[in-house]
Amino acid sequence: MNTNFDPNSIKEYVQNSSSGDYGNVVLTIFNIILFGGVLVFMFVFIRNFISAYKGEDYTKSSNKLRKEKDEIDTYHSIKQKSKKIICDVCGEENDADSKFCKNCGNKMR
Repeated sequence: MNTNFDPNSIKEYVQNSSSGDYGNVVLTIFNIILFGGVLVFMFVFIRNFISAYKGEDYTKSSNKLRKEKDEIDTYHSIKQKSKKIICDVCGEENDADSKFCKNCGNKMR
């Protein structure tokens, strides 16, 4: 195999070959990047449109706020369950959400 190339023959080959047209290569790469960007934009737009239609929000900040709200709700429900009320009739300690005394059956306030 001959490894000595004539620079003029290489230049002539590049000019005559279809692979030598670098303008088309750059244009093709630009089109691929542009098409990919359009696809990503469409995906995000459609996802947000569907989530808005369902009344949901998938942004990170709203997920963080939703998580904090759930933690606060959990804290309040645990705190509410730990509260006790005392029956006026028998003095028995009952849960705060009790409607009737567990000892005597008296209606709680």
